[in-house]
Amino acid sequence: MEQFLAGLRQADHGYGMVPGEASAALPTAFALLSLKPRQGSVQRGELQETAFRLTRWQQENGSLELLQGQYPCTWPTMLFIWALSAFPEFKPARDRALDCLLNQMKSSKPNSLVVMGNAGGDCDLDSWGWCDHNYSWVVPTALAVCALKATGRGGDLRTGQASRMLLQRQLPSGGWNYGNTIVLESELLPLPDTTGLALYALAGKAVEADVTKSLAYAAQAWEVEKAPLSLAWLCLGLNAWNHPVPDAEKKLGRACAETLGIGLLNAELAGMTILALSWLPQGKVRI
Repeated sequence: MEQFLAGLRQADHGYGMVPGEASAALPTAFALLSLKPRQGSVQRGELQETAFRLTRWQQENGSLELLQGQYPCTWPTMLFIWALSAFPEFKPARDRALDCLLNQMKSSKPNSLVVMGNAGGDCDLDSWGWCDHNYSWVVPTALAVCALKATGRGGDLRTGQASRMLLQRQLPSGGWNYGNTIVLESELLPLPDTTGLALYALAGKAVEADVTKSLAYAAQAWEVEKAPLSLAWLCLGLNAWNHPVPDAEKKLGRACAETLGIGLLNAELAGMTILALSWLPQGKVRI
């Protein structure tokens, strides 16, 4: 898997999303995030070069936008902060991104689905949407919590409120959907990737009794899930709560090999797989 990711590295030290594609901000952030905990297999100088290349995509307001300003989505800023958290030499760039993230405002008005259903708790809690003035959702809020924790701000009031929001958006039967819990009087279904991410973000911010049903769902989903991104987040989420993740290398290896076989393996899937296995003593997936 590391060999596949290395093949995406370009001459400018950034990464393309797929083989043959020019380097871009998002795949470079995923690559750096995944390689950071495995510095033993990657030269520090190479990581610094990639980190520097990533900072070149930073916008004036501190954000990391998709398509360099052509699309108003700023959630990659959370990945930018998280990926740079181990590089003190890039603290000024990281701090500018943190300021942008903490100043990002969510809409005070719920979306139409929430009006018809139930957002699942206090809509006034500080949390994050996909872009500025967007209603808050589970994935960007969980990514923001991960970024804040990685930079030593896990005890901040904003992080605490975002963690409470995640707990309140937990489905009554366990797990997380994208944001709502009940729509038109029907409970939504949990999703494996969203559940794994939320569990990973909440580790250290909640007690196990708060997420017992979600851990049970994650364990069940791990047994049947086949998609590499979902498996990666489930692996991270379960491990963060010290729950067993049976045959992690084997399952993730098979999932990535099958995805590669149909030409859909990319920097995000490879990067998250490496990150998910970074806690294993010899965690590698070779394909």
